[in-house]
Amino acid sequence: MNSKSIALLLCFGFVASARAEINFDKGVSTKDAASAFNERKAAPLPEAAFPEKISSRFDTSGCSVQAETRQQGPVSVTVTPIPRNNCWNLGDGNISVEYKWTQANSSVPEKNNIGFWFSLNSAAQFKKASSYNCKPAPQGGYSPDTSGNSYYVCAASAYFQFSAYPRLLDFAYNQGGGRNVWDTQVAVSLDDNGNWDSLNGKNYSFRF
Repeated sequence: MNSKSIALLLCFGFVASARAEINFDKGVSTKDAASAFNERKAAPLPEAAFPEKISSRFDTSGCSVQAETRQQGPVSVTVTPIPRNNCWNLGDGNISVEYKWTQANSSVPEKNNIGFWFSLNSAAQFKKASSYNCKPAPQGGYSPDTSGNSYYVCAASAYFQFSAYPRLLDFAYNQGGGRNVWDTQVAVSLDDNGNWDSLNGKNYSFRF
């Protein structure tokens, strides 16, 4: 091999080396490209691709709840019963009581001092209403009102949260932790002067 050939080989090697260094500096060498590809390939798929993984997040402890409502005349009771007294969401258990009436020409509740005597399996508590609201009464039908009066359906309600009323909680569950049948009674105090709506002393009764 003559000196000219050797010079050409050296020049070729220098150019190849320079290209490799330039590619390396730009971060696009063969090794780096393969590593980046593997990283993209290893990225986790969205959780939507695994519906069984998402469904496992739902409560499977048997502690899910569904509210139930019973109504008798102007009184209604809604319970959110927790199945067992060792459930993780026991503090969310509650009972709400509501009393409704109709009034004319005013959207401001005329009965504004309502109280509820409430009994659960003979455990009784009393509480003043914590919220009031009035909504326009439904109109129409075959005999619409032509008196010119505006009517409103008003309601007063109170909430008995088990976390705040442990006596109710004690009577709601049996010694084994299961939920008892809930026999509830309600009497409504209309004011502080001894006027009550108690269904003529029988009380409004509901079973859950």
